[in-house]
Amino acid sequence: AINQGVPYLLKSGVHVGGTAIMVVNAGVEFVMPYHQEVDVDDNALIQVNGTASQPVVFRGEHYENGYWDGLDIDSERPTNGGSYLTNCNILNAGEEIDDAALSTDGETRLTLTNVNISGSLGYGMKIYIPINWDTDQYDFSNYHVTANGLIFSNCVMGNIYEENKGMT
Repeated sequence: AINQGVPYLLKSGVHVGGTAIMVVNAGVEFVMPYHQEVDVDDNALIQVNGTASQPVVFRGEHYENGYWDGLDIDSERPTNGGSYLTNCNILNAGEEIDDAALSTDGETRLTLTNVNISGSLGYGMKIYIPINWDTDQYDFSNYHVTANGLIFSNCVMGNIYEENKGMT
């Protein structure tokens, strides 16, 4: 998506499937309708290229906490630069109490840099860290989500929920 100086008002959610790559340039703003999400499949990529002065914004059509579902990134693909969110604001997503503004699964490969998540009725982020069930310890060698500059505010259920052990 190219920054054309006006927000992209979407009529429905966004599904990035197959081997598609969704590239979002600095300054782009997506305005999401009620109960919709951005969904990235396991072989697809999302590459958000915000800057400090022109972050990329994903927000609901109304400035109401939990207005839309959020981003669900299941991308496992390490090629073509992988999936990343850089200088990105995810606002008023996480529509339901057990939901999150940003969700990943156990195989997700994602790099987060300077991401601001706020206004979730659920969690800020849901993650799934693999576990070595023999030792009941997390297996970080098989976990591929990294973050630097991840900021949360006003996430009702908590900032990060780890699904495997059910911990906030």
